[in-house]
Amino acid sequence: MSDDVFADETKLSGELVKWYIHFGISLDALGALLKVHHEYHPNLLIDARTLLKTPNTCKVNIRQMHEGQYCHFEVENGIQNMSKQGYLDSAQISKEISLQVNIDGLPLFKSTNYQFWPILGMITDPPVKHLFTIGVYGGNHKPSDLSHSQYLDDFVSECQNLEINGICVNGSVLEFKLHSIVCDAPARSFLRNTKGHNAYGGCDRCRQVGLWRNKVIFPDTVAEKRTDNGFRNQIDEEYHNGTSPVLGLSSDMVEQFPLDYIHLVCLSVMRRLLMAWLKGPLTCRLPSSSVQKISDRLLSMRQFVSSEFCRRPRALSELDRYKATEFRQTLLYTGLVAFRGIVADEVYSHFLLLSVAVRCLVSHELCKSHADYANKLLVMFVDYASKLYGEEL
Repeated sequence: MSDDVFADETKLSGELVKWYIHFGISLDALGALLKVHHEYHPNLLIDARTLLKTPNTCKVNIRQMHEGQYCHFEVENGIQNMSKQGYLDSAQISKEISLQVNIDGLPLFKSTNYQFWPILGMITDPPVKHLFTIGVYGGNHKPSDLSHSQYLDDFVSECQNLEINGICVNGSVLEFKLHSIVCDAPARSFLRNTKGHNAYGGCDRCRQVGLWRNKVIFPDTVAEKRTDNGFRNQIDEEYHNGTSPVLGLSSDMVEQFPLDYIHLVCLSVMRRLLMAWLKGPLTCRLPSSSVQKISDRLLSMRQFVSSEFCRRPRALSELDRYKATEFRQTLLYTGLVAFRGIVADEVYSHFLLLSVAVRCLVSHELCKSHADYANKLLVMFVDYASKLYGEEL
């Protein structure tokens, strides 16, 4: 067999592995496809397990913890495996590997409390749209207080070593750094061992003390910002529950723990606006006829919504069952048309402040040139919200 034929079939094997992983194809379907290809490529592997290099037994080091079990698969192994599978293009690698990490709880069954807390990684530089598992904790409860838990010990220790000594990829030693750690609000408080977002001093970005208006609110748009140095020295004692093992990382404890857009904007702010229109104070509540007109407009758009959207518009009567993608669609697309001329002009203009600001921030181009403009719009949105809907909003 010539070298060119061998190279082509090796490349084909790699592409089939990528296709299998990307689309979640079953092992039987991959095996059937290999048999079809085997007729035209006799030297191509015919068994799916051999192609995927699946071991007969999986040898992992499972460590017992007081409240469950933990298995660490290692950051370096995960990145090296991605390189072997062709996800990491050597031509794109410069001098460093930048890693983004996600940590959150994952319930497995409805009948028991058993849950996973996986640590997932994604390479941001060079950009690779593929996740790999760094470690997994399993137990009937989430890991205990991180001041004494061993949950993050292996991950933090390995990252410290990689930051000092670098990471070996394709025979080259590259610099390693953490890009960010992405979590929702409860998981972010848990990992950093801080007060929850609904506490009086629970804001993750500033030291503003909340006010009680049937719930904790943060009305000020200007306040002293939190800093990495202030966090590590625990200047604001009311904000911290204790120390966190994440402090062992070199990442910025404020800026490199980004706020999640899905929960803060889609499932929170946009949902609150719509709920205020349907069930809020009489000063801002819409009459049933207006609600019906908006619903009719949304339903009339269903036939024109392209397949790029996960869901088609639904009536406002189903608002309690809206998903985050539906609130996002309403905020950025359908709401601009559905609300115009039905809600009061000042309410519609207030909605546009949020819509335009978020549109700027979710765009790769506009967020670079219009970030300050978006900030001004959001400050105006917050300031004017109390006048339209009351201070509690």
